[in-house]
Amino acid sequence: MFQNLVYNYISIFNSVSLAEDKIQSAVSANITIANDYVWRGKTQTNGKKVVQIGFDYDVGNGLVLGILSSNVINGAEFNYYISYLGEVGDFDYEVGYIAYRYSEDAIFNRLNFDEIYIGGSYSDLGFTYYIGNGKKNT
Repeated sequence: MFQNLVYNYISIFNSVSLAEDKIQSAVSANITIANDYVWRGKTQTNGKKVVQIGFDYDVGNGLVLGILSSNVINGAEFNYYISYLGEVGDFDYEVGYIAYRYSEDAIFNRLNFDEIYIGGSYSDLGFTYYIGNGKKNT
């Protein structure tokens, strides 16, 4: 039994070292195994174990495309995203779009929603603002 959330994070395809040169791959992958999936304060798996798998593709110049999949209470969740990261001096920023899609909702489209966000950070201080078109179940 897990007492706290336990995350196993494996990053593959991150980098390959050849002799003295280091080549950075454009593709990265990750896997998370935990005893619950809590998103913005609400459990998505009712305290049951979760497996999440994600892939990112670094297009270059700060542009990243990705997908994350996870089991949820009644099926699966798929998040598709695109983001742009940059920096101005010591200030880092990111803008992006996330599409949240649920297998349970494939026909009625009541749970699926989209968000855009903007964030910035300086040293150890960061802030991100999200705004979405969340739909309300009726």
